[in-house]
Amino acid sequence: MKKRKVAIVGCGAIFNRHSESILASEDFILDSVCDIQREIADSKAEKYNCNAYYTIEECLEKSDAEFYVLATPNSLHYSHAKSCIEKGKDILVEKP
Repeated sequence: MKKRKVAIVGCGAIFNRHSESILASEDFILDSVCDIQREIADSKAEKYNCNAYYTIEECLEKSDAEFYVLATPNSLHYSHAKSCIEKGKDILVEKP
């Protein structure tokens, strides 16, 4: 079975839990990370040998990810989820 490519949007406190779950899974591979803080995104991308993006729009345009984990601030969930859905991506949204 082909592994699904995942992008994690938001590299804050919950990032490590999501990345660990993805890496432990036989079904997923971490393809991309996205954060508005370039240094953080670059650091995570280097650590996990994946692509770094700095806006969700850039990630949606350039990444091969099929599945997006939205770990951004709550106030951004709706707009980020909507953008992903409009591009035909599957999503996991952090609370609420």
